[in-house]
Parts: sequence; structure tokens; C-alpha cells
Amino acid sequence: MSFIIGRCPNCLGYCYSDIDFLVEIEPQRTLLDQIALMQSLEELLGRKVDVAEPETLHELIRDKVLWEAVVL
Repeated sequence: MSFIIGRCPNCLGYCYSDIDFLVEIEPQRTLLDQIALMQSLEELLGRKVDVAEPETLHELIRDKVLWEAVVL
């Protein structure tokens, strides 16, 4: 499952910041697969993209980020 997080889900109109995605990456996937995903998304969307997994979020922000995440 994938989510969009950060400022862009709440923007009205155009969003000029990077786009943050929260993704659940399959266990057999490698760091190279994650980099390829980021590059593909950046090419498709025409802006910088960050990708994170839920378990890598810092505990102080995890609940807020998960609450605000928009399912894709």
C-alpha cells in the first residue's frame, strides 16, 4: 500500500515542495529497487520525491504522519 504524506496532500492548487511517499516495500526488494522507484516517480511527477517506510518514521512523528497520510 502507498500513501502520500507531508504538505502536498493538503495543498489547494499547486504544490511546489517535494512529494513524500510512505510505502510498504516488499521484503525481497533491495535499496536499488527503492532508488528506482524514487527516480521513476520523480520523472513522472517532475519534482523531487522522498520515499519512506512506516517503520522508519521517528516515534515522535509517526502517529501524526500516519494520521495525515492520504491513501493512493
